[in-house]
Amino acid sequence: MRATIAWSYQLLAPQEQRLFRSLSVFVGGCDLSALETMAKSTGLEASHILDGVSVLLENHLLLLVEQPNGEPRLMLLETIREYGLECLQTSGQEAAAQQAHAHYYLALAEEAEPHLAGPEQVQWLDRLDREQENLRAVLQRATIGGDEEVDHALRLGTALAWFWYMRGQASEGRGWLEWVQAERPGSTAVRARALHQAAMMADWLDEYELSQALSSESLALSRESGHAPSKAWALFWLGSAARARSEYATARALFKEALVLFRQLGDQHGKSLALAGLARVIIYQGDFPRVRELAEESYSLAKLLGDKVVMLDALIRLARCFYLSQIDPARACALAEEILALAREGGRIHAIHRLRAQSLRLVCAHEGRGGHGAISPGGGLASPHGAITLVGHRFGNLRSGWVEPDPGRLRHGACLL
Repeated sequence: MRATIAWSYQLLAPQEQRLFRSLSVFVGGCDLSALETMAKSTGLEASHILDGVSVLLENHLLLLVEQPNGEPRLMLLETIREYGLECLQTSGQEAAAQQAHAHYYLALAEEAEPHLAGPEQVQWLDRLDREQENLRAVLQRATIGGDEEVDHALRLGTALAWFWYMRGQASEGRGWLEWVQAERPGSTAVRARALHQAAMMADWLDEYELSQALSSESLALSRESGHAPSKAWALFWLGSAARARSEYATARALFKEALVLFRQLGDQHGKSLALAGLARVIIYQGDFPRVRELAEESYSLAKLLGDKVVMLDALIRLARCFYLSQIDPARACALAEEILALAREGGRIHAIHRLRAQSLRLVCAHEGRGGHGAISPGGGLASPHGAITLVGHRFGNLRSGWVEPDPGRLRHGACLL
C-alpha cells in the first residue's frame, strides 16, 4: 500500500505534490475554501489549486465526500495522510503549513463566535462540528507550543467556549480550563477575556469557587487594560458564583452592574443573559412580579436576536416564577411544554434545557394526579422525587456536579435546574 502511494506521489508535478502535502495537515478533511486559503498562504498559485485537486482525485490520493449540508468535503484516507505528513516533514514546509492551518481555524472560530448567539447559531454550530478535529488539533499544538503560542491558545479557547457549552462538551472545556489555570499569562487583554470564558466553563461544571477566582482575575485585568466587555462578563460570572453560594444580595448587585455595562456597550446578548441572571437571583428573594418582568424582557430580547439558548433560559425563569409563587401553576406546566418543543428544535444544543423542562413537567404531572405521579422504573409515575432524581441522572451525562435534591424541598427541586 505504501509503495503504491509513493509511486502515485512521484508521478505528480511539483505543484501537485505541494498541494498534496498541504492537505495532509487537515485532520478529518476540509472544505475547498479552507484548502484554497491555506494553499495560497503557503505560496501555491490559485490557478493550480482546482486543477491540482482534480489530479489528486484522478490518482485516488484524495476523496470527495458529500456532507449533509450538500457541500463537498476533501478527505485523505489515514494511511495516505500519514504518508503526506512524512513528505511534509522532509520538505521543510511543515512549520509553514501548520502555521497557515492554525491561522485559518482561529479565524474561523472567531468568526463563528458572535453567530452562536443569533439566528444562525445552528448553522454555525454545525460548521464547527464538521471542523472539530481540525480545531482540536490546532488547539492541542498551541497549548504545547512556546510562549508565542500562548495568545493563540487563549484566543481559540475563548472563541470555542460557548460552542463547547451548547454542545455539552464538558471534557473539551475542562481541558482548556485546566491549561488556562496552569499556563503562562499571555497578553493582558487576551487573558482577561480568556479568564471570563474559563469562569463560564467552571460555572458550568459547578466549580463555583474556581469560577469566582477566575472572574476576579479577569475583572482585575480588564480594569488594567480598560477592556469594558471583559469587565462586564467578569461581573456577570462573579454574580453567578455568588448566587451559587446563596449570597443573593451580592449576586443581585453584581448582575445589575454587569447589566448596566452591557447596556452601555450595546451588547444585547450579554444584556439578555444578565436579565435572566437577575431573575434567577430575585426569585429566591420572593419578588415574583419583578422576576416575571425581568424574564419576559430577557425572552423578548433573545427572541429578537434569534438566540434560542437565552430564550429557553428566560422561559425557564418564567416557569419557575409561576410555579414557585403558585400564582399560576398551570401556566408553569404549559411553559414546560413550550420549552420542550423549542428545545427539541435545537437538538443537542438545548439538551440541558430539555431536561429542565422535563423536571418541571414531571412534578406538574404528579401534583395534577393528587400526589400519586412521577416516573417509576417500569414507566409509570411513582413519586415526584423520583422524577427529579431520574432527570438528574440524565442531566449528569451532560455536565458534572449533579446533586440529588432534598425530597422535603420538592417544589424548589422542580425548578432547581
